[in-house]
Amino acid sequence: MNSAEPNWHEKVAEIWATAQGRDPDEVLAQIEALVAGHERDPLAAFELAGAYDFAGQEDRAEAPYRRALSGGLDPEHHQQAVIQLASTLRNLGRATEAADLLWAELDSTLVAPYAASARAFLALTLLDLGDDRRAAVVALEGLRDSLSEYAGPVGRYLDDVTSTDVDDEPEDEQPQVFNG
Repeated sequence: MNSAEPNWHEKVAEIWATAQGRDPDEVLAQIEALVAGHERDPLAAFELAGAYDFAGQEDRAEAPYRRALSGGLDPEHHQQAVIQLASTLRNLGRATEAADLLWAELDSTLVAPYAASARAFLALTLLDLGDDRRAAVVALEGLRDSLSEYAGPVGRYLDDVTSTDVDDEPEDEQPQVFNG
C-alpha cells in the first residue's frame, strides 16, 4: 500500500489494536480490503501475511512474507517479518528452515527488542527439533539480555555452560550459539 495514502498506518494500527478477542476472519477481511490493489507494496504484503497468520491460515502467509522481505521493508518491519515468517514455517512443520532463518538474522541484523523475540521463537523451534539444551541456552541468552539485575552472573554462567558444551563435543560438531 502506498505509504503516502492518508491514514494507511492509522487504519492498520486501529485494526490490530482491536484484533484480540475479535473474529480472526473479520480481521483478515479488513486487512485484505485495505491491501487490495497494493500487493506489490512490501508493507501491504507484510500486513496481509500477518493477517493470514492471525486467522490461522499459515499456508497462505508464507508467500506474502517473502514478498515483503524481498520488497525492501524498513528495518523494524523487516525484523518483524523475519520472526513472523520463521514462526509460520515452524507452524507449517518446517522447523529446520525456521531455525536457519532465525540463526541467519541473529547473526546479522537483529537488535532489541527483536533479538530477544527472535531468540524466543528460535528456542521454541529448537525444542521442536529435539535440541533441548541449545533451546535452553538460546532462551537464556534472550532472558539475559533483558535482565536489569543479574545479567552479569547469568552471562557468566551461560559462558560456563557453552564452553563446557564446546569441550564435550568433537570440533566439527560444536553448537552454534549466538552471543550477541
